[in-house]
Amino acid sequence: MASSDSLPPEQLASPTPLPAQPEGLPQHAPMRRLDRAVGATATKLVPLVTLLQAIQPQVAQESVFHTRRKKIQAHIAVAFMELKAERPRRRVLTHSFQTITNLVREEAHDISKDEVKQATKELVLATLKNAPKLIGIAHQARLLS
Repeated sequence: MASSDSLPPEQLASPTPLPAQPEGLPQHAPMRRLDRAVGATATKLVPLVTLLQAIQPQVAQESVFHTRRKKIQAHIAVAFMELKAERPRRRVLTHSFQTITNLVREEAHDISKDEVKQATKELVLATLKNAPKLIGIAHQARLLS
């Protein structure tokens, strides 16, 4: 055994040795795994956020969505709150998106033929412009197999 006089000062300052880490793993490996899991989950939710952000300006226009606009905006707000939550609940998100879909369908039945033609033209134009983005979002959300 070596006496304390022959030990270097660095070894004297450390009262207890640190636990051994497996080779190849940094000290913060569990934290990094958690960060990656959180990042992966957030990445899966990004398409839903993108979809909601794309819908919002259209809902604000009075021409097409005039009677159910407030309900649609309320469900969009609920979906955004849930997406921003630490642990988003799938049922709440599904319910919000289904309700938004139903309200938009009901609204579509109430509009005039001219409004339908105009909305169809705008939808086709927007779809053609954004087709690559929409396909990418659908793939990310696993809507297309």
